Amino acid sequence: MDAPTTCIKFLGGGIVESSLAVGCSNNEFYIYNLGRRSLSHWSNDMGLPLLKSLPKELTSRSEPVARIVSNSATPQRFILGSHGYFCAVDLDQPVPERSSMFPPDHLRAKRLQLIKEDDAMMFCPPPGKKSKSNLTRDTSTNFTICLRYSEILFQDFIAENEMVVVEQPWMSILEELPDALARRVYGT
Repeated sequence: MDAPTTCIKFLGGGIVESSLAVGCSNNEFYIYNLGRRSLSHWSNDMGLPLLKSLPKELTSRSEPVARIVSNSATPQRFILGSHGYFCAVDLDQPVPERSSMFPPDHLRAKRLQLIKEDDAMMFCPPPGKKSKSNLTRDTSTNFTICLRYSEILFQDFIAENEMVVVEQPWMSILEELPDALARRVYGT
């Protein structure tokens, strides 16, 4: 691993091989097969370092992955979570070159869309030549980043297909702070 570990989670069980997911501070993650005591086939297929194979929208985020959450109903899927976003990952689907954002009209999603457009202008093929891979990439739901919540304190599944997200908005934190003891006025 090229970066320090920020979180770990046991995945699988039952009919799915038991494995360990390890999240890193640069937003990459590795899956270890516990039975074989080595990297899983998925991690090996993605190549090392994994950072180059993951969507740019995930790896370029400034806040690192703080938690990995899995649903017992779908052991091949899990969620990478941080304080301001979470990302849905399905190990059975191909990894897209670009992640989609939810909701797409969120301010942070629009900001990333502008960066995407600037990058696309530099590397885009001539107009009118859309490749088949571009069409499938745009419709992929794997690695979708959810920006609906901010300042996430806790996130986990409480039952099969039932997740709870606890957040504390900044305004409620600011309201709890005491008033200033003295305020200096400059320029008078």
